[in-house]
Amino acid sequence: MPDLPQNPQQYAHIFVEGRRTVGDYTSPKSGSRAFRFPDRNVQQHAALLRQSLESIGAELEQVAAQHIAGGITENLGIVLEVESDPGFPLKVDSLEKRKSGIELLNVRVETIMAQGAEQEVTKATVFVPYGKLDRLTKLVEDYRTQQTAKQHPKNQPLVASIANIRRAALGAFWTENEPLPGAASSVWWEAWLRAGTHPGERDGIERQFLAHVASLGLQIFPKSLRLAENTIHLVQATQAQLAESLDLLNCLTELRNPQQAADFFMGLNPQGQADWVSDLVNRITPPPHDSPAVCLLDSGVNRQHPLLVLALAANDAHTYNPTWGTADETVRPHGTEMAGLALYGELTPTLAASGTVQLRHRLESVKIYRESDAHAPQLYGSVTRDGVSAPEIAASGRKRVFSLQVTSRNTANKGKPTSWSTTIDELCASMNEEVPDRRLIFISAGNVGLTQHADYPNRNNQSSLHDPAQAWNAISVGAHTEKDTIHETALAGRQIVAPRGGLGPQSSTSLVWDDQWPIKPDFVMEGGNMFVEPSSGSVDFADSLQLLTTNANFQSRLLATTGDTSAATVQAARYAAIMMSEYPALWPETLRALLVHSCEWTPEMLGHQDKWLVRQTGGWSNVLRRFGYGTPNIARALRTLRNSVTLICQGDLQPFILDGSHVKTKEWAVHKLPWPRSVLAGQLNLQTELRVTLSYFVEPNPGPPASNNKYRYASCGLRFDVRRPTEDENGFQARINKQMRDEDGSNFVSGSDSNEWLLGSQLRARGSLHTDVWHGTAAQLAEKNHIAVYPVNGWWRLRKHLGKANNKVRYALVVTISTPPNTVDIYTPIVNEIATTIDTTAD
Repeated sequence: MPDLPQNPQQYAHIFVEGRRTVGDYTSPKSGSRAFRFPDRNVQQHAALLRQSLESIGAELEQVAAQHIAGGITENLGIVLEVESDPGFPLKVDSLEKRKSGIELLNVRVETIMAQGAEQEVTKATVFVPYGKLDRLTKLVEDYRTQQTAKQHPKNQPLVASIANIRRAALGAFWTENEPLPGAASSVWWEAWLRAGTHPGERDGIERQFLAHVASLGLQIFPKSLRLAENTIHLVQATQAQLAESLDLLNCLTELRNPQQAADFFMGLNPQGQADWVSDLVNRITPPPHDSPAVCLLDSGVNRQHPLLVLALAANDAHTYNPTWGTADETVRPHGTEMAGLALYGELTPTLAASGTVQLRHRLESVKIYRESDAHAPQLYGSVTRDGVSAPEIAASGRKRVFSLQVTSRNTANKGKPTSWSTTIDELCASMNEEVPDRRLIFISAGNVGLTQHADYPNRNNQSSLHDPAQAWNAISVGAHTEKDTIHETALAGRQIVAPRGGLGPQSSTSLVWDDQWPIKPDFVMEGGNMFVEPSSGSVDFADSLQLLTTNANFQSRLLATTGDTSAATVQAARYAAIMMSEYPALWPETLRALLVHSCEWTPEMLGHQDKWLVRQTGGWSNVLRRFGYGTPNIARALRTLRNSVTLICQGDLQPFILDGSHVKTKEWAVHKLPWPRSVLAGQLNLQTELRVTLSYFVEPNPGPPASNNKYRYASCGLRFDVRRPTEDENGFQARINKQMRDEDGSNFVSGSDSNEWLLGSQLRARGSLHTDVWHGTAAQLAEKNHIAVYPVNGWWRLRKHLGKANNKVRYALVVTISTPPNTVDIYTPIVNEIATTIDTTAD
């Protein structure tokens, strides 16, 4: 499938067994960064840049003279590519001088080999109008001759950050991650044109572009798209045809792969949609009989849809109320649209592709909601429990994940548990069941009902997740969006609501919750975007900003668009089913850990700050309460690399024990992980990263209604701690476990290393899923191969009369160590150490 890893250098994660010691346990009872630039010889560097600008200026004069002689006076100028030194940023925000007509067109970050290691180089493409090149020359000259009040060269951050200036070639406009299309291939390009810096320039630039396209005999798509700062055309050409026309390049800001958005398919007539769907059906390999399933707890599914019938059998469609039937409604359908996303993800790239689609999971459906026959709120927990049991009885041996998109209009009250959310937690932990069979349940965060653009994002920040998304054990999914382009001609000029990479327009948050409750949503996934009506400020949906999926009324039209937190949730459940197919031995707790472990925040989520700067400014709580741990990466969740290795541990421990009339702590576990110490120890300056995620399910107990005590709700809590580089193994264990200390307490050093972690021990401790990131040198990482998992309080201990004091809890520990790409191979020494241990044990 398009979103699955294809790199042959990716390996299965490493399961670590037999390296865990369980023993008795007794609990012992931080400005912004300056812009970096290379240390320059001011005179020499200025002379070098001045020479480049003079050469460019001479070329510009020659080209401009030819154009003026030919009667061309519009859009005269030159496009430059400005480049940083490897490992240093470029002061791109200072390159644009709009009053002078100098436009920053695009910025690209490329990875190159420099000094034996991969380093990033920033490249910016800039349009300089005829007669304005001297503006850049003056910046360089002032850098050479003038100083600031602090005796620094004037314009130093900008000029010193520039390594090279040259005339831009075709590659300077290509902003996709993949390489340029083959030189001889005639392909469709998405040409993004400049709008200019002054009124009226846009039309002139577009006329010039179209004239050059016509003179080259290129094919162009008849419709264009106008955005605030770009006009977009689709043009078919080879690399050489585009590169030979410098005048055509002068019109561009970017070249991209043309993206077939949902509106393309929605714009087709029914027969057109049928042709595309028929092509896809012929490319699909149905899922194996024993494949896992995504079970949709929704409004039913019309399973005869040609894209769904391959993976949803008649006996896998269930209903809570036999009088409802199993089918989805066609007036206000929901489940069928979710089914398409749960099986394929967004359909647009899958329909537009040409290869085989191997389905690795199937679908199940339970109709638990009918618009015309809604349940009373107090019955929602019961309805969900019955809905979960139906497929488990019908196909008892099948692995599955559940996806619940039906939530209450009543939001979770500051994160407090309800009967519905408690039922969800019970189902996940298989509480009080004769045969424990833990479950992974995904729940949509709920939508805020945004109607006015002015209310975004304040309405989202003030709107709590919907009940039962506050459930501790479930994965609650919010929405973000990468969709920032409106394709519909009728909507040209409309503004989008959410910025690219930002919070979905309808996604709720947990900013209003009390701090003691879990981090929710756990993460966010694509939920589409909305646009703004300029006259009223109201918001609405456009097909190009939504996700393409299967239509409930498929006899009329096969495809539909949808979005928001429901769409985000089923896509997350799809990821989990794919992971379950790849790793059948993973527990639900482990699947949850791996998904969160793979998450990253977009620059927009972090306010375009470095994540460690967010830590310094104390902004992490707000980030987590809006976006959870970011958005998951299915490739990272499935595979390990030579420079980024994921270790998986699954185990259990007994947190408490009833000793006479008292309940006290019982066990902890210390993991001694296979570690590439010899490779890391000698790398004194190599920067590395360690990520640890601990996941377990609590047994819920809301306790007295007036109680806000988190320990009363959760059966127990677990925490992790990692050995510090300055500790030996004994000192590490003594710091965490009072029973490991010498009589005089001299074998450990107290204190906290919370400042060395991205989130810190307090913030990461909320809920029943804990993840954090440590950053340091390889030499420091070499000594961090011991991780302890230990218990903290819970109602198993506090409410001994309930008879759970001697229970055990399962947990999953996921650890990833990473070095920069193409620096050191840490995968091979880890595998070798495991093999050596096995051989030694066998002897």
